Amino acid sequence: MGISKGTDLAGLVRIIIGYIDQLIPVLIALALVYFFIGVVRYIKNRGDVKYRTAIAWSLVALFVLLSVWGILRILTNSLSNTGSDPWHGLREGDFTAPAVNYPWDGAY
Repeated sequence: MGISKGTDLAGLVRIIIGYIDQLIPVLIALALVYFFIGVVRYIKNRGDVKYRTAIAWSLVALFVLLSVWGILRILTNSLSNTGSDPWHGLREGDFTAPAVNYPWDGAY
């Protein structure tokens, strides 16, 4: 009886990272909402210290979340089979830039 694909340690880590990777953008959005609510309350209450600390903590939360997201990207890239390829399988010819017509080219 063999080990099925994805049950090794790297597969388990990829599964966990996948769940966390879906959760982090939601948490970032919540931290941004909390930040803007703090800014509005700070302005509305004429510089109350309580809301200034709320703004500071939301910025700390954003920093931590973005740092964790970056660390997860590094961990995912180091566990992936693509090696050091940052484009994850995109090769030459996979992307074609759209044509741009300039007035001086006589295309108009």
